[in-house]
Amino acid sequence: MIGFYLIIISLGIVMILGGMTKYAYRSGDRLRLSILSVTSIHMVLLVVFPVWHAVFFGFIYEEAMLWSVTSQDLLIVMIGEGIFVSMFALGLNMKIRIPFETKERTNQRGKTDHFFLVFLIVMGIAIYMSQLIGAPKTIGEIVVDSTSEYANSLIKTLIAWDRGVFWLSSIVAASMVIVGVNRRRQQKMEESYVNLGSRAKWRKVTWVVALILLLLVFLCGMATGTRGRIVWVLIFVMLMGIMNNRRKAIYASLVIVFLVAPLSTFLSGDFRSIYFDRQGRGRNLDLVAETMTYMRSKDTYESSQKSFWGNFAKRAQGPRNSVVLYRLFDSGQSAGIKAIEGAVVLPIPRMIWPEKRPAGSFNLSKYGCAMYLVRGIGYGAPIYNMGPYLASAHAYWEGGWLWVVVAGFLTGIFWNYLIKWGNSAGVLGIIVTFTFSGALLIDGLPTMLTPLYAILSFFWSAILPMTLVYNLFSVLVRYSPIFRPVVKMENGV
Repeated sequence: MIGFYLIIISLGIVMILGGMTKYAYRSGDRLRLSILSVTSIHMVLLVVFPVWHAVFFGFIYEEAMLWSVTSQDLLIVMIGEGIFVSMFALGLNMKIRIPFETKERTNQRGKTDHFFLVFLIVMGIAIYMSQLIGAPKTIGEIVVDSTSEYANSLIKTLIAWDRGVFWLSSIVAASMVIVGVNRRRQQKMEESYVNLGSRAKWRKVTWVVALILLLLVFLCGMATGTRGRIVWVLIFVMLMGIMNNRRKAIYASLVIVFLVAPLSTFLSGDFRSIYFDRQGRGRNLDLVAETMTYMRSKDTYESSQKSFWGNFAKRAQGPRNSVVLYRLFDSGQSAGIKAIEGAVVLPIPRMIWPEKRPAGSFNLSKYGCAMYLVRGIGYGAPIYNMGPYLASAHAYWEGGWLWVVVAGFLTGIFWNYLIKWGNSAGVLGIIVTFTFSGALLIDGLPTMLTPLYAILSFFWSAILPMTLVYNLFSVLVRYSPIFRPVVKMENGV
């Protein structure tokens, strides 16, 4: 009977998200449609599928946890998720008004958009190229709590800030250029899209640079065994295809996903052995060749195909991991306001406040965050091992059922304002909105349903700096003669 209730609740959640997605499609709001589409995909693949797998296969992965998870535990988690999503839908669909930016498409704004896109992409290339030519990390380097390093080194602080700002926004910008959202004006929509100007060479150069970045991200995923990076490239290209109604981009992304999906089992297990066997020697780039050699083995591919669905259900562990957070709260170990407190004080440098609480942590160590606790407590995994969980479970860990209701509603209100602003702010608005969907990419797929602390910390670490960079380019384009002759808008718009 509990299995029946789990299926009904999960179907109800999917219907709520699907209904909002259908409404966004009919209303012509492509930005809302794109964000809701990826959120629905996230829900179906990483929440509903593992729950259904547990129901039909006897909760084999749940019972194998160190804290054995029962069907009743999973039911409570899904009830919480249902409440959270319902309140999220209420907040997302409320009638609100914000002071929109002007939609006037000026030559100055077109130049600013172009320089901003190119800047993001170039910064992304620098970040991912440095990772490729860098040495594989050792276990010791991973275990060290790096937050203490930032208290004593301005250089490390600036490097960490740079990666925090551009690691995801650069992928979004490159996907925008590749698909062509920035080169096509939608007459029937409210969004103010930018093009790359009338000079063909600038369009081609920008397109090639964007392609280089996406290839680098893909290679970094292959080199470090991080499946998420491969997924990010494909998912954001697909989302930009939805955004701009480019079916070829959508279909191409889906085809590649289906082709490489069976190999995800290899990247999660066997590859890590290859990676750590290096013990910091050589370069990450060298691992790509070793990975390809191993993956060409017939036995490897056939084994991956046979174990794919079972392995996928095992890796999509968000629902059962969330049980850990529910039990922590019920046993009196609530995070309270501590998780959000760390996000509020995030802008204060550690050189000024060395003992600052990490965002999302209930103590002064980054290992006090939920992503580490669910693996350590739930499985007895090493301290550095991270795992996914549901935003509703994190809200429960912070404040029980009341906070599940409030946090879901506030999340919906936030996205309501963000999408309305994103529809009015042109390229900057689109990039900021899509980047926010990756505020907590612990399970590899973007989603709107993330904990409030992650949204707040992402605002400080990425969105605010990125907005300041955009405004800086706007000032340079207006007052600096160096930037004026580069881009020439078509038809004077």
